[in-house]
Amino acid sequence: MKLSLLRYLFLIDAAVLSLLGALLIFAPKQLETAFGFRDLPPAVSYLIGLWGCVLGTLAIGYIVAAAMMKGSGGLGGRRYQIAAVALTYMAVSLSFIPIAINQARQSALPKIEVSEPAKPTMSPGRAIGALVLVGLAAPFLELADPVHGIIGMIILFVGMRIAWRKAEGVPMTIDGPFSASPPAAAAT
Repeated sequence: MKLSLLRYLFLIDAAVLSLLGALLIFAPKQLETAFGFRDLPPAVSYLIGLWGCVLGTLAIGYIVAAAMMKGSGGLGGRRYQIAAVALTYMAVSLSFIPIAINQARQSALPKIEVSEPAKPTMSPGRAIGALVLVGLAAPFLELADPVHGIIGMIILFVGMRIAWRKAEGVPMTIDGPFSASPPAAAAT
């Protein structure tokens, strides 16, 4: 009973962290306005978004670990820990793709009218494959800017650590073998 209650608490915690993280990432200005903050410098807005990433990463670690424990029937173990860490890494690193696409769209050059449509230089499958590879490498590519890169790696490490610890499981003890017959009476 205790273990299932703890699981539910972790899932509620993960849901709250996900909600807060999403609000801090996608609606920082609205959150600042809701709390009455006005004219905050861009650095503070960046920190608010960064906290959103932290909370979102923690939530991903919790959710992946809870799914691994549910799938293993509460046993956990080394293989589930490795899978939880790998899935957490992929979820967090691939989350950089939409952020990068959004930043690229916001900083795009003005559109130039072209009389003839340009041929695509890459097939959609190759483009998705390239995006996935860049997404998986994104935490290391961010190290080009040391401050942001190190902060991102710490956030990623914390999420993976949570997934590792929560998917650890419980040690199994096996007692036995036991005989099915009653003990023999002592001869006198």
